[in-house]
Amino acid sequence: MLPEVVIPADYQPVEKQQVGLTASFGKEYLVTTIMVTICFAAIVGANVGLTTWFSTLMVAKGFTIQKSIGFVTLMFAGGFLGFPVVRFLAKRIGHKWTTALVAVLATIAAFFYGNSDTLPFILLFGVLYNCFAYSSAMINNIYVTELYSNRVRGTAMGWVYICARSGAILVPLMFGFIMQNYEVSAVGYSAAALYLLAAVVVDVLGKEGTKVFTH
Repeated sequence: MLPEVVIPADYQPVEKQQVGLTASFGKEYLVTTIMVTICFAAIVGANVGLTTWFSTLMVAKGFTIQKSIGFVTLMFAGGFLGFPVVRFLAKRIGHKWTTALVAVLATIAAFFYGNSDTLPFILLFGVLYNCFAYSSAMINNIYVTELYSNRVRGTAMGWVYICARSGAILVPLMFGFIMQNYEVSAVGYSAAALYLLAAVVVDVLGKEGTKVFTH
């Protein structure tokens, strides 16, 4: 004889449950969706914006275009350090705080990159920036995925990437305007401010993920 099926008191048939984008902005996920909207637009915008203008910033600091491209390519190698950094931090402080911390570290690196005038410091902070920028991209994709249940995750992540793409389009345009009308270091300030905004938003509105990915 089969055991009696017990139906939870809060059970709702699938057809009555909110799904997709409606659920993402519903009561259960509204704060999370606000957080990831701001976080992804700021972080992806800052990263694409600063990366787009890397060579131009180097030229503005007095280097030839050929040397600038070579130095920027070298700085991109810092991205290889991103994976071990994320793996180390995530196992010790969790995904939420890793997301916030690498955004803070990217803030610091972007700030000092924008204010460095000598080649050793430009390369140092350029490598560190790329390390933490790639760390941020990796942990964001893990952390945000864990914040949504299966029934809304696909659509929610679609919304997240729309926000990220919007930031990737608008922020480089903003940085171009800043470079044209203000000093070069203002681009570093702006990128740092966006990363810091993302860190604060995660700190205030974020919650620890469900540890869907643990290895």
